[in-house]
Amino acid sequence: MAVPLCWAAMILGLYSVPGFDLKYEDPWQWVGVDKFAHIGIFAILVTTLIVAFKKHSNSRLYRIHAKKYALIYSIIYGGILELYQGQLFVQRSSDIMDFAANIIGSFMGVLIFHIIYGINLSRS
Repeated sequence: MAVPLCWAAMILGLYSVPGFDLKYEDPWQWVGVDKFAHIGIFAILVTTLIVAFKKHSNSRLYRIHAKKYALIYSIIYGGILELYQGQLFVQRSSDIMDFAANIIGSFMGVLIFHIIYGINLSRS
């Protein structure tokens, strides 16, 4: 579980960077680099969570339903971070499109897991 927890901590660090340290103008921000970054970091989070649940969990429930729990936890985490970003972090705001990108990235993580480990997941 160390890898997904470290990755989640890194995501928290990225979310907490003060807004004035993020100088860029993107007129197409809703489809810009920022959204692809959200998709990427949440795809990696879900992929690492699934692997951790399947390979390192003592709970049979987590091993069997690894994808479901990884999706649930990552979507909740992404939502909480978006809410807190607008409340706690300096010169940052909550953005529903960022949250949508987090959700897309979470589902992409499941797809990446399937690509890496194959369709037959009973042995993975």
